[in-house]
Amino acid sequence: MESRPDLHIITPETDHTAHYIWGLARNFWLNNDELNDQIYEATQHTFSEDRVLLELQDQGMQIEGMPQLPQLPVKLDKAPVQGLKLLDAMIQA
Repeated sequence: MESRPDLHIITPETDHTAHYIWGLARNFWLNNDELNDQIYEATQHTFSEDRVLLELQDQGMQIEGMPQLPQLPVKLDKAPVQGLKLLDAMIQA
């Protein structure tokens, strides 16, 4: 069985909402409707759980007055962090 590359893209919509784009690619058992259904159901279940927790976190942060939390970038964040710094500099100029 081959690996399943996942795609996760999150883009803000408002201060309290975002679009979460997710994709899964596989090159095995493509005509297996049972597997397709299992993957779909598992994904829906997981995302539903995540959504509940994320909404509760947002509500808690709103109650606390939206505190500024420290940002802890990881190596993968290098390009987006540089882009944000560039955008901030352009806004300031």
